[in-house]
Amino acid sequence: MSYVKIMSNVAIKLAILKEKIKSLSNINDESYTSCRELINDCQEIMAKHCDCAPIKLISGKVEDIIENKKEENIEKSKELFKILITKPSDYTSYGGEIKRWEHENQNYPDCSCGCKHFIPLEGSLGMDWGVCSNKNSERNGLLTWEHQNGYKCFEE
Repeated sequence: MSYVKIMSNVAIKLAILKEKIKSLSNINDESYTSCRELINDCQEIMAKHCDCAPIKLISGKVEDIIENKKEENIEKSKELFKILITKPSDYTSYGGEIKRWEHENQNYPDCSCGCKHFIPLEGSLGMDWGVCSNKNSERNGLLTWEHQNGYKCFEE
């Protein structure tokens, strides 16, 4: 493979990686794995044919960006927990009265199980936070942590 073709291949992969990093508003295992795979591809090509120092630099920046996003989400979640309203229908772990798993033959779903009434917040906070839209739930219209509620109001 010619040097020009190698560098062209790396440049294309780096351009894709750059766009993925720009769009990282939602950090999850899939987005991280996707970026990591592109970095690994570039590292392999560069290691075979030239100095891979630039790729190591980019790799470190991607991991820094992802770590910063995660820390930012943790801080934002702490603030949201401060204003979170609890209801008796919430699980006891979140200030409610429902003892989750109290009866082993009973189902205790939560919003993270795919409830059709859970409307996720925009961006990466939507991985954990949303608003309940179930008119039959005490949480209707309220900010909700994904594991906070679901007993007798969860619907797929």
